[in-house]
Amino acid sequence: MCWCLCVCYQKQDTPHGLAESLSAVGAGDFNPLCMLCEMIMHKLESIIGTNWTEATMEKALESVCDLFPLSLSHDCEDLVRRYGPRTISLLFSFSPALVCTALGVCLGHGR
Repeated sequence: MCWCLCVCYQKQDTPHGLAESLSAVGAGDFNPLCMLCEMIMHKLESIIGTNWTEATMEKALESVCDLFPLSLSHDCEDLVRRYGPRTISLLFSFSPALVCTALGVCLGHGR
């Protein structure tokens, strides 16, 4: 899913606990921030369901990070704060699976 948001960061931009937290779930050669973005999009899709309005998307973005373990919640909040407004507009044009690529968080379609 991260490859969909296109939220790419250089190594120094990666939140400091994220790489360690995601390595436990097999981050491998993938961008940890991209993986987090994809996880956020998956959870947003579950929260929003079929009620795709701007208001429901905003509310979902405000609460999505509460669904993550504490080890990822701060990085999730940083990502939502940085890309939240663009995420909402992109969700009207792209499937959640493509939003991370469109944001530049994820590169290519390797996932």
